[in-house]
Amino acid sequence: LDVTILRPEGEEPRQSAADVLAQALQRLPSSFINASRVFQATTPLVRFTDAPSGMEVDLCVDNRLGIRSTELLAYCRLDPRVQHLGRLV
Repeated sequence: LDVTILRPEGEEPRQSAADVLAQALQRLPSSFINASRVFQATTPLVRFTDAPSGMEVDLCVDNRLGIRSTELLAYCRLDPRVQHLGRLV
């Protein structure tokens, strides 16, 4: 599961993405295990696992490109031509 914390667009961030993620990492409930920082990624993120469900979670800050990519996937379900076009690109 990919989760993005979005800060207001166009507003000067008061904290770096790394600081926001460090705070998020400290506030994770104890049901989240194997938490680690992945700062060498294109968009810095915190990766952890929800122990009860076993679901792996990637938490990042301001990854607007990832959100747009997810929105585009919805079009693939609506029109199969979009799916074919995506494979060509």
